[in-house]
Amino acid sequence: MYGLEISNWRNLDQNSDVDEFLNNQPKEDDYVLNLKQQAHIQSSLRKCYEKVELEESKVLCQMLADVILPILPETSQLIELKSLVEKPKVGSCPLAEKFFLKIAHGTILRHGQINIIVDEYDRPLLMEKVNMGDNHSCISLQTLVMNGIRIPAGSLFSVNYDVEQIQNKRLNKQFKGFVIPYTEFPGFWFLRLTTLAISPENRKRAFSTHYDQQVVNGLFSPDTTQLSQLIDVAKAQL
Repeated sequence: MYGLEISNWRNLDQNSDVDEFLNNQPKEDDYVLNLKQQAHIQSSLRKCYEKVELEESKVLCQMLADVILPILPETSQLIELKSLVEKPKVGSCPLAEKFFLKIAHGTILRHGQINIIVDEYDRPLLMEKVNMGDNHSCISLQTLVMNGIRIPAGSLFSVNYDVEQIQNKRLNKQFKGFVIPYTEFPGFWFLRLTTLAISPENRKRAFSTHYDQQVVNGLFSPDTTQLSQLIDVAKAQL
């Protein structure tokens, strides 16, 4: 009747066919009005993070919007990570940041190592710690996409693989460990945001008890450490 084919109810506000259709309808019947309303709702949802003030609220709203309206990696220009089918046996307790905070200040256990996971342009995407607490936990160093959801830098991931089976790797320049392309991994598992995902000045408010546990347990400068310090460590290994 209308000559408009819609294969997916999502992203109506970014569908050029829908936009053209609505702009060329002289008569607004129920179908046209409902379509216009849904496109407006989706556009408003996509921008909801702009209407909140707190840093952590913006992060949460952005992720919630992506759950409902998944983004396409090719349009966002972000790296998409494959998701593992099963969760690896890697913990996500509030003290998981313990070693990443130390690494940010250039301190690594004698038997520890870090692996820098990079994209095709050798840009650090994640840092993996080994022999320091749970093996194979990673922290993201830039915003990434998984299942259509943008996951902010400073998020905790886990992996499950055998480093001996990876041929395409090279030694770090400073610390024990390797530089490995992300395409060498079968996938990743998103665990949670770490306190490093939020700027130091807002960290206590955003994470409350989680942050307090880090302070009580004497973690290395949880109140001042910035993700950029970890990024600098990662770049120094390339």
